[in-house]
Amino acid sequence: MGDPASLAGADPASARVRRFLVAAAVICVLGAFLRVFVYAANLSLWLDEALLSLNLIRRGPRELLDPLWWDQGAPPLFLLAERSAVQILGEGEWALRLLPLIAGLASLPLFAVLARRVLGSGPFALFAIALFALSVPLARYAAEVKQYGLDVLVALIIVLPATAILRRSLRPVGIVAVALTGGLLTLVSFTAALVTAGVLIAVVAVSVERRDFVGAVTGVGLAVAGGAAGVAYVRWAAPPEGLRDRVAGAFRAAEQSPVETASRYLQVTGAEFRWAIVASGVLALAGVIALVLRDRPVFWLLTGPFLAAFAADIAGVYPFYQRFSLFTVPFALLLIAIGARAIWDLDVIARVPAVGLCAVVAAGSVVHAGDTVAYGPQWDSRQDLRPVLEEVAAERQAGDVIWIYPAAPSGSAAAWIDRGRCPLSRRRRDA
Repeated sequence: MGDPASLAGADPASARVRRFLVAAAVICVLGAFLRVFVYAANLSLWLDEALLSLNLIRRGPRELLDPLWWDQGAPPLFLLAERSAVQILGEGEWALRLLPLIAGLASLPLFAVLARRVLGSGPFALFAIALFALSVPLARYAAEVKQYGLDVLVALIIVLPATAILRRSLRPVGIVAVALTGGLLTLVSFTAALVTAGVLIAVVAVSVERRDFVGAVTGVGLAVAGGAAGVAYVRWAAPPEGLRDRVAGAFRAAEQSPVETASRYLQVTGAEFRWAIVASGVLALAGVIALVLRDRPVFWLLTGPFLAAFAADIAGVYPFYQRFSLFTVPFALLLIAIGARAIWDLDVIARVPAVGLCAVVAAGSVVHAGDTVAYGPQWDSRQDLRPVLEEVAAERQAGDVIWIYPAAPSGSAAAWIDRGRCPLSRRRRDA
């Protein structure tokens, strides 16, 4: 038999890890239930979903690589995968939304792994996993015919191997591998370029701090090469002029105050209520300060994507606003959990506000998720097309032309039945 003392010392740690894994698995199951519940609600397609779906249904695989109709834009492999789902499973909402759902479900265990790497096998890692699992915005975009839910999965795939590289020796082979992976994933997610740029920012910063000349040169070289490739890719996949005009108003990071930008962004993370937004902001700020003082590699890794995203917004390349910034949510939630742990570790008295702040943030997520399950998904329904078409279908006759006006002056969807030149019937649904 082994030494009893050594066995006694090993058992508590292994038992703690087992408890952590069981708890993390239970939380991930709850997150999977929330995402499947939203998917099963089978909500009406909203405007952008409907327009992108028409491209997927009416255009062949080769045509999807050309500029899309109706001012839509999406990565090429995402479009081809969606097109394959339509060909195999049919043209309904279930098939169109299946790929985002799979991405949303796959992101749950990946985030759990990342949280454990950053926070260890403790309660604060579970806190971060719970915030991720119960985030209603993440669940929503796991059930929409858009690429934003897939952006989250791709961001986790890029950052996970980078955590090991930054905490060990910065070998050029590992850096190149992460950069190439991120470059290839831009075919699936446009924001993969921003996450990869954030990782390279972290590589250069950590290399400079460690006086690692090879790592710094490798990072800078890859950033330059990636930037050149990115420019070529953007020119090839340039969005239609109408799409650029539509999203022009989303470039707001340079116009808003930092407090306003942070407040709007924290709503994307799932902090729906005022006090939850304030508590999340306090904890995230504490997390940033703690990492600057204690763990610079993780600081650069988690903030690098934000720096790249802000730069892209200011340059007018990609907006940091609402669903466009969804890919950064995992990093924000980790900063919130790190801030909670940092406050807890200050002293015994500081544990009271740490628990209070965590309770407020968690309550906001739990209440929002609970409302979604109890009352059904409650998104902004002003652009829902199904109710409008159902109402118009009652009066439709052979030869009629149906015109859809999804941005009526009241902000509602509207439809007209056109018989000849004169619109004889008009139906509008105001939410």
